[in-house]
Amino acid sequence: AAREIGIRWHRGLYAYWILVQPAQEDIEKGVFRWEKNDREWGAVPEGMAIFANIGLPERVGAKGDSGHRPSSWKLNQPEAAYLKFVKAAVERYDGDGKDDMPGLKVPIRHWQVENEPGLAGNRDWEGFARIQEITYKAIKEACPEAVVAMGGQTGGGIAVFDGFYAPILEKLGGKCVDVYDLHYYGDAKLDWLGVQSVYEHIRKLLDEL
Repeated sequence: AAREIGIRWHRGLYAYWILVQPAQEDIEKGVFRWEKNDREWGAVPEGMAIFANIGLPERVGAKGDSGHRPSSWKLNQPEAAYLKFVKAAVERYDGDGKDDMPGLKVPIRHWQVENEPGLAGNRDWEGFARIQEITYKAIKEACPEAVVAMGGQTGGGIAVFDGFYAPILEKLGGKCVDVYDLHYYGDAKLDWLGVQSVYEHIRKLLDEL
């Protein structure tokens, strides 16, 4: 039905590290459990593209006030183990004929590092800058032609951008981000009229960097 009405992109289940390697033994032995992602992405028909996310909230920091979002972006597992997972995920779904998922119809060439990393309870922009940098480089190493987006901005307009996302972009020096993803929220009282000024503010820094 999605294809019939002209939808060209799919975004669904993330490549969650906790699902792919749920046990400590999986990490130590290099065992990856792709069943859920294979089922999700393997069902996407030709003619559509996949926008895939790397998900790792259970493997960073301590739980925040909300009880399910991390309080920081500091990995609670070795960086090397995380990067091994990222490269394995990208390699499995890139369609280059090496270690690919059997029967994959739609190679994944667009990846996003987590999503809305600046949600309340986690103000660790420096920690996320590190996650963005190492994940970006790992994705590119596994699939040089991949396009990598930073986790989407958590609404909030200019104030949220300046307080969390701009410092990340500046820390990275304009590198390690191919796509900046703005999530713009509002109600039905003409809030959408404000998106132009937010866009222009963000675009200015992106151009400067």
